[in-house]
This record gives sequence, C-alpha cells and structure tokens, in this order.
Amino acid sequence: MYLLACNGELTSNYGSPQCSSDWMLFQLPEQFDFTQLDPLILGQMFGIGFSLVGSVLVVALGAKALLDFIKRG
Repeated sequence: MYLLACNGELTSNYGSPQCSSDWMLFQLPEQFDFTQLDPLILGQMFGIGFSLVGSVLVVALGAKALLDFIKRG
C-alpha cells in the first residue's frame, strides 16, 4: 500500500489538491495480520486476564455472602 503526500504546503483549487512542491509517494508497512500472533502467548494472556477478573469476582461474592450473613444474624 502506498501513501501520496505533499512535501510542501497543500492547498485546494476548486476541489483539486495542489502541492507547492513535489508530491511524494511513501510505501506503508504491511497492515496487522492475526497470523503473526503466537497462539501459546495469546492463551497465556487470556488466562491471566480471566484469572484476574475471576479472583476479584470470587472475593466480591464472598464479601457479599459474609455481609448478608452478618445482616441476617
């Protein structure tokens, strides 16, 4: 993929872009590709994320159960 860019001042002349100097053509790097990701590392990242959320959820549910027990007793 390429990008057309103006090296100087860009102006519009009746809807047509005009460059005060030369137009430059730049090659852009390849777009992100999911096949470049390592499945093992992705699994580890998702596991860590779920364990963090799960541990907070378990602590919150335990605290709620304890507070409900105290409230009834």
